[in-house]
Amino acid sequence: MKLLNRAGVDGATVDLSPLETRGSRAGLGEICFGFEVADFNARIGATRDEARTLFEKLDRLSLDGQNVILLTREEIRLLKNAHEQTLNELGVEEYGTRTGVNFADGQVIMKGLLKLATALARS
Repeated sequence: MKLLNRAGVDGATVDLSPLETRGSRAGLGEICFGFEVADFNARIGATRDEARTLFEKLDRLSLDGQNVILLTREEIRLLKNAHEQTLNELGVEEYGTRTGVNFADGQVIMKGLLKLATALARS
């Protein structure tokens, strides 16, 4: 996950590998269509509709090649929160089975999302 450039003060152009695309999309899919998230808006930092809209945006990306995507600061925060919730909820036992991404790679994706969110929060 690489920050290519900032898109003004509210977002960034991000380069996602196929693995990062699959993992990020899967995390969103789990919170939208998989397990129940209590107090969704507070935990995720967005509404279910906002999460589904971002899922649809990621769903248009290639799962086999690099992707360059423009994301707002809020979308990046939503992705981070969704992925964190998915890692915690599914754990090492279920994460790989349900997302198609192994747990260790999911943790690496989480670190990338955290780094990206932190970089944008400072701007």
